[in-house]
Amino acid sequence: MLLTHGSTYIKNALQRRFVDFRHKLKKHFDSFLTLEEAKQNKHEDVTSQEEWKFLCDRYASVQFKEAKTGEQLSAIVYFEVVHKNTKNGWVEEAKLKWEEMLSMKNETTLLDGTMTLTDDEIVPGVLGHKSGYFKGPSKFVSCEDTMLDKQLEEKLETQQ
Repeated sequence: MLLTHGSTYIKNALQRRFVDFRHKLKKHFDSFLTLEEAKQNKHEDVTSQEEWKFLCDRYASVQFKEAKTGEQLSAIVYFEVVHKNTKNGWVEEAKLKWEEMLSMKNETTLLDGTMTLTDDEIVPGVLGHKSGYFKGPSKFVSCEDTMLDKQLEEKLETQQ
């Protein structure tokens, strides 16, 4: 029994120490105005410049900011985050799909700013559905999804 309590204590102490360490690194990153400035000023506790650059890119990423704020990204922004690489840029096919989404969004936004199609309707309209399931709130394609596709196509046709 003593071993269990001792190992639990050690585990909790190490977890607190790690959280404190991550907080210290994030605080150091936040002390700089730009990402480039932060990358040039490695924290003394980080082993290599490459590791520090990785952490800076992580802290500056949209996914990290989303997780921190708890706000959910729109479907089009999420597509961009997932398919655009900071090192290599876009895969050409993904970039074309993303541009098509933006074009459709612009076409379906009225002059007063009202959107006739939401991002959640545009993305499946451009990408289509995979048979069986798709990523999102629902894991299974239903008859309603097929009906939604038909409704979206009809909306687009009437707007053109």
